[in-house]
Amino acid sequence: MSFTPQPRPQAPLPEPRRRRSFAFVRFGPLGPLLGMAAGGVLLCGASTPWVGLTVFAVSTVLLVVWPYVILYRTVVDRTRGLPEPQSCSGPRLLVEQAAWLAEATDGPGGLFDLGFQPAGWFFLDDMDQIYVWAWPHRGEPTVAYIQYLSGASTFRFRFVTRLPGGGAIISTTRLTDIGYAPPPGLYRQMRRARRPADLYGWHREAHRFLLGDALAPAPSSAHVTAGPTTGPAAGAVPPPDPVGLYVELLTRFAWHIRLKRFWLLRFGLVRELWRQARLAGVSVSDQVEDGWAPPPSIAEKAEAGD
Repeated sequence: MSFTPQPRPQAPLPEPRRRRSFAFVRFGPLGPLLGMAAGGVLLCGASTPWVGLTVFAVSTVLLVVWPYVILYRTVVDRTRGLPEPQSCSGPRLLVEQAAWLAEATDGPGGLFDLGFQPAGWFFLDDMDQIYVWAWPHRGEPTVAYIQYLSGASTFRFRFVTRLPGGGAIISTTRLTDIGYAPPPGLYRQMRRARRPADLYGWHREAHRFLLGDALAPAPSSAHVTAGPTTGPAAGAVPPPDPVGLYVELLTRFAWHIRLKRFWLLRFGLVRELWRQARLAGVSVSDQVEDGWAPPPSIAEKAEAGD
């Protein structure tokens, strides 16, 4: 049984388009895995074990190389503005998933409760086949995103606040988001959170650390606000376009990786896993204190230099 999390309009949006060439990239590792299995069988049962050994060795090399193929395709695509976001009606979910989504948006501590309002779904045809539901805040330059990774059938939260000078604070529940260092001016923190309110409170703490105590309290009413919130010192920052902001950050991260010399050879799975283990649950303030992120003044100068 399935359920659509958002009422479909009278004229339904078309189903997202998917690139056939990218499907080959996503399912490419299956070939080397099958080759390794076949090589093992030939190695054990054939009269000429060198054939099985050769098949096994070639398949192992292909499996090791494949993450670099995925990284190259992902980074190059994003620096070219691909994949383009496609407006859609959202993913089709199981009843249990839809109930969880309704609780995260309209339940206690949900996005409505925090002063956010829905702005529609869009789809990105990347490795994760990700559906994103954007929720801009009614009184602050902050956007909440609910990400549905259709390949893994999991949800993730993300809050993004635009900072003066083009920087941003990103709070996420997705562990892989902290696997590599962000560009100058961008601050990232990750922690597990079941309710949006848990992650958003942590996000606001990071905002206060970087810009002081001027951040206005979030509205407590689920659907009615007493008046416009006064925003922080970042109040001069105009409300961001939710889709444009999401794509802009993907592009900035991609260029930050690609502009490094020998960028493809710098990829290291062990280093990414080590960084994820060290930074999971570490706040922006602790990252600055421990040297993982620069102080705001240094970050602003580095961004101005770019």
